[in-house]
Amino acid sequence: MLSGRHRHGQASWSVDWPGCLLDAAMDVSLDELGWCIDQIMAANPGYLMALPTRIDPMLGYLTTGYQDHVHIREAFGFKVNDRMWQFFQELGVIDATGKPTEHFGDPAWVYLQFWKELDGVFVSTVPNVIRLKTQSVDREDYILHPVSGEHLSDDSRVLIQRLREQGEQSDTQIVISEGLNTLAVRDGDQLISLVRQLRKELAGSGFRVAPTNVVVDAGRVRAG
Repeated sequence: MLSGRHRHGQASWSVDWPGCLLDAAMDVSLDELGWCIDQIMAANPGYLMALPTRIDPMLGYLTTGYQDHVHIREAFGFKVNDRMWQFFQELGVIDATGKPTEHFGDPAWVYLQFWKELDGVFVSTVPNVIRLKTQSVDREDYILHPVSGEHLSDDSRVLIQRLREQGEQSDTQIVISEGLNTLAVRDGDQLISLVRQLRKELAGSGFRVAPTNVVVDAGRVRAG
């Protein structure tokens, strides 16, 4: 793995491959990072990170970008495993000839192709459900404007107030939010099994769990 963390003008580097670990702090530019990548690839690291650019603005990482992976494959003859390559083609970021498409390196495109929304049929399988919505207008708004998924819509805030008034005997509320990937929530019966077991353990620990299950559409972790 080749990755780094940038703090106060310096980058703290970690280079990891079988039999070798290098950790160092140094001043480094993005161009110098590109040079480092070329030097290290000869050792054939077992794992490479990837970001739309070489910088993760949230965590402050300096690492390999999407464009570096194309260069690495062409310069060193490396390849992605077959299942991942097929997945890239299904997403539309790699064409049938193995070349990047116009969507390569576009995270918004990937999100909109891969992540799905909760539908009414699935939500209806959740017992005692109350459905809320954030201020995200649609999935694209949710992806491109994260803050919209952190605040409930006006109608949902009214419903929450009613729940508070009706649930004075409860001190715990189960909230189910679709987040970035509803496929994890919708996989088999794992959600219902999880909620059932969670209710059992919470009750056994002395918590008074509200009978309703709140489902939040287009909800992020901090939705409220």
